[in-house]
Amino acid sequence: MPCQAQVTDAEMDLPKQDHTISDSKQFRIYGGDRRSRGTFASFAEREKSAFLDLLGQEDAWHHPIVIRLSGQLTDPAVPKPIDWSARKFQFSDTYTIEIRVTLCTDFSRERMSETTLHMLMFEMALRDAEVPITDQLIPLWLQEGLPGALRLRRDGRPSGLFR
Repeated sequence: MPCQAQVTDAEMDLPKQDHTISDSKQFRIYGGDRRSRGTFASFAEREKSAFLDLLGQEDAWHHPIVIRLSGQLTDPAVPKPIDWSARKFQFSDTYTIEIRVTLCTDFSRERMSETTLHMLMFEMALRDAEVPITDQLIPLWLQEGLPGALRLRRDGRPSGLFR
């Protein structure tokens, strides 16, 4: 006869997820509390919308982007508060793109925006990549140009120079 677990009413009210999935389902945020994960999910979706709008593209992602949070904004600075990696699962064609964020006094919203845009460009390039995957898959001029164009657009200044 199989065992049955006893579940209390208090356990029924606990959240069933330790992560948050963004509206488009492309971003999966782990770590931190529910409010922090929601903030990062909304932030990533806004960056993605601005990116796709600038390129005139539809939302047709193929690879999820994981954001792993740790620390608090009041924690002492660390050498690299925002870091990323991409790796291919051994038995499939799916890549996992991961941004590791250590919240601390050195955390920069602008740097997070640039990293998110870089990862979106990287994900887009991975779709049809026929070259070895390296962190140089996206040319430097594009890594710097697109965030610059979006900053100008947010500030209400013409971004035609970056076309």
